[in-house]
Amino acid sequence: MKEGIPSEDKKSKTGKQTVEPRKFTSFKSVIAGDVFTSDKIDKHVFYIFFIILLVIIYIGNGYHAYALNKENKRIEKEIKELRAEFVSTQAQLIEKMKFTNIQKQITNNNLEIKELAKPPYTISLDGH
Repeated sequence: MKEGIPSEDKKSKTGKQTVEPRKFTSFKSVIAGDVFTSDKIDKHVFYIFFIILLVIIYIGNGYHAYALNKENKRIEKEIKELRAEFVSTQAQLIEKMKFTNIQKQITNNNLEIKELAKPPYTISLDGH
């Protein structure tokens, strides 16, 4: 008999052949898929799928956070531009509302509006 080939089949007490568990020590066994056919993997298949689902959710959350951050930066930039426009428009309005500018506009448009000589007063029933 040759040394590497057994002469008898190993049988258990029930008469069936027993298969010895293989050790996954070589890279070849990982590539061949022996790792995925073991009983240990069968026991934990749902746990592995759960971990894969969590990884997918984690990656999606990262992309979502990146998109939100990008949107926030765009909105902050727009707010700065609108604030600057508001300040410049407000400065122009204040300049136009000055008394001397209003007088110039009245004279330029030939309006017959004159400044009051007497201060305004209120009329009441009491006479005050």
